Amino acid sequence: PELQFDGSELIPGIGDVIARLDPELHPVAVFRWFTTPNPDLPSGAPRGGNLSPRDWLRLGFPAQPVAELASNL
Repeated sequence: PELQFDGSELIPGIGDVIARLDPELHPVAVFRWFTTPNPDLPSGAPRGGNLSPRDWLRLGFPAQPVAELASNL
C-alpha cells in the first residue's frame, strides 16, 4: 500500500510494524490507525501534539513503540 512509502522510499521500520498487525484487520482500519495522531506518540514539539504512527516513522523515531502499539490492535 502507498502508505508504506514516503515518495519513492520505503518508510524506515514500517515492515516491523506491519508484521505485528493482526492479518484480520480491515485495510481501512489499518490505514486510519497509521494516519491518525496517537496520544502514545508525542511529537516532542514545544506546542505539543501527537504524531500518527506513519509520521512517527517518517521522522526517524524508533519503530519499537509503534510496533508495540500495532500488536495491541
